[in-house]
Amino acid sequence: MRLKEQFNDDTSVLADAKNQMSRMKILFDGGAVTKAEFENAKIQYETAQARFNQAKLQLDYYSKSGAVMFELMAELNHESNSTLVMVTNDREVALRADYIYELVDGKICKFLDLKKTGKTGAEKAIEDQSCSL
Repeated sequence: MRLKEQFNDDTSVLADAKNQMSRMKILFDGGAVTKAEFENAKIQYETAQARFNQAKLQLDYYSKSGAVMFELMAELNHESNSTLVMVTNDREVALRADYIYELVDGKICKFLDLKKTGKTGAEKAIEDQSCSL
């Protein structure tokens, strides 16, 4: 499972556990459930919260380390005056390149030179769903 999907799942589990604990607290205060049942709901919530926090830390770490890796690759690319080819679905990563080739069904659909179009122009061209080549 991808990290963002895991994070979304953990967010959902956390919300469910929080709602369950809130319901159990009301039932406990009203005498409808035992202290053990309420404590069990509390433990489930705390476990879900810990999983959520762990997933959040991992997501933050990989996002930051990915940015660092990109910076290192870009630096090496410019120092060695070489060509770096990246394949990405991440628009922000693509917009940091010098050139963007957009593929649709395995065929080049757009070519963008960011030095000429600028970031704003490239963003608009990417949003445009038409194929220009």
